[in-house]
Amino acid sequence: MNLLKTSMGVWNGDHPNRQVYCFCSRHWLKVGQNNNCLKTNFYHTVWHEFLHSVINPLSDQLFPGGITITEEQSTWYCALNESILWAITHRLCHQLGITSDQDNGWYFNNARRNKAPQAEEIYALLPQYEADRQIYSSIADFYPVLQAEFGNPPD
Repeated sequence: MNLLKTSMGVWNGDHPNRQVYCFCSRHWLKVGQNNNCLKTNFYHTVWHEFLHSVINPLSDQLFPGGITITEEQSTWYCALNESILWAITHRLCHQLGITSDQDNGWYFNNARRNKAPQAEEIYALLPQYEADRQIYSSIADFYPVLQAEFGNPPD
């Protein structure tokens, strides 16, 4: 996509018939290509945008009033979602060998610069999810643990 500098995801419909689309920004794909990390950049982008369709609805439930949330609540909501998404996408790439422990420093610094302030703390919880799949059958079941690590929403 040439229209925006950032990538974006769009989804339509509800589970199990949800359709998810990822629009990868040409800018960030070019950055990946120029820095020899195109594969990493591409995987992170696609998974990140896909995961918005899973995580955002879970976070939406924290604000029953929906669209009437305050600016402070909206900022918190976005930081929560981004922290979870950055953590999960890094964990997925890590598990596939696309990234390694050597990448953690730059990755989490980059996450903080991109409004995912607690991606590193949430990333540290993900092995618990993987080890306790008999308790947490889906990320939705584990979401309260991730949200608790991030903290409570502002009133």
